[in-house]
Amino acid sequence: MKRVILILCAVFLSINAFAQKGDFGMGIILGNPTSASVKLWTGNVTAIDASLGYRYGSSNHLYLNTDFLFHLWAIEKEEGTIKVYFGAGAGLGFVSDLSFSIRAPGGAALFLDNIPLELFAELVPTLQVFGEGNIRLRMEGYLGARWYF
Repeated sequence: MKRVILILCAVFLSINAFAQKGDFGMGIILGNPTSASVKLWTGNVTAIDASLGYRYGSSNHLYLNTDFLFHLWAIEKEEGTIKVYFGAGAGLGFVSDLSFSIRAPGGAALFLDNIPLELFAELVPTLQVFGEGNIRLRMEGYLGARWYF
């Protein structure tokens, strides 16, 4: 897992700093699971994000999720724009059996003016509907960054 994180960091550090800001971002999310992440803006205030990562702890497994996000509040700062967002989505866990979760992400993202970079913090109440451990509610927290193309 450390190799994957190092490779992702090397890729993002080597990207040309003069890239134009576009609607598609790629990055990394730190938390549990630590994940590779993508985000596609579908409108001025809406986006779809997805991540694939490895959940560690009592049940180590691969985890995939996707969310539809609404960025309804924006705060202009000297360094960039802070956008507060919320959304809904789903997650799949792959262990010895399949698990399915319903997610309700909310967070804040700083979009820097000078470089096409998003820095974000997110809290995600998650209800596992079926799978290992059956029905359970958990709170997930993440820090992440995405580079836009």
